[in-house]
Amino acid sequence: MKLQAFLETQKVSKDQIQELSQMILKTDPIILRAFEAFIYEGTEPDLCIENYTCKGLMQEYGLSLTGALLTLDWLLREPEEAKQAIKDGIK
Repeated sequence: MKLQAFLETQKVSKDQIQELSQMILKTDPIILRAFEAFIYEGTEPDLCIENYTCKGLMQEYGLSLTGALLTLDWLLREPEEAKQAIKDGIK
């Protein structure tokens, strides 16, 4: 499955697919590998960044896999801003 086909399964609009594809390709290598492992091998991401996990973000905040991995990427790049946004409620 390619990235575009994966995003089509994530209930995003066609307009968002291109934007999300670019965002994903620019993520930290650790996050990009997690996307690739899920897309090509079906391996669930097992990452913990700033005490947040992909599974936890999905369960506690109702994020999609894509949203959770992009949030983990944000936690890597801007941990204080990301943590505050999560505490304030991810929108």
